[in-house]
Amino acid sequence: GPNSANMLISHRDGEIIDAECVPRDVYFIYPRKGILTHSNHFTARRFQAKDSGKSLLPDTVVRNERARRLLHQDRGRLNLAALQSVLKDHFSYPDSICRHGDQALDAFAQWETLTSFVIDLTEGTMHYTEGPPCCTAYKTITMAESE
Repeated sequence: GPNSANMLISHRDGEIIDAECVPRDVYFIYPRKGILTHSNHFTARRFQAKDSGKSLLPDTVVRNERARRLLHQDRGRLNLAALQSVLKDHFSYPDSICRHGDQALDAFAQWETLTSFVIDLTEGTMHYTEGPPCCTAYKTITMAESE
């Protein structure tokens, strides 16, 4: 059947837009005061389809707003360490931004952060983890310039 998807599109010159895609429509989210966050639910104001993300993962609304608030606290001073700190956040553990399996639930009902990415388009670097960012060191790769 038809599926939904979310795509974050950004440019190294400072533009960013989020596209919430559903069958037969696309909703666009723009930064607020230079910051854009997104989690596992639709946030477009005019969104009209059923959003099953909020019922499947009700904490999605908390994680999205917490990430936005944490990023706004450091606005103007955001750097790699600040971004990584937000992605490691454990408020409302285990249903936090850095999400961990809830051992009280069946194994198939558990959700966990498997990787974390911070991409610096200006520097051409990608910092990533192979596991939850709170307990896995970020590795860095450099993106090659296209010829």
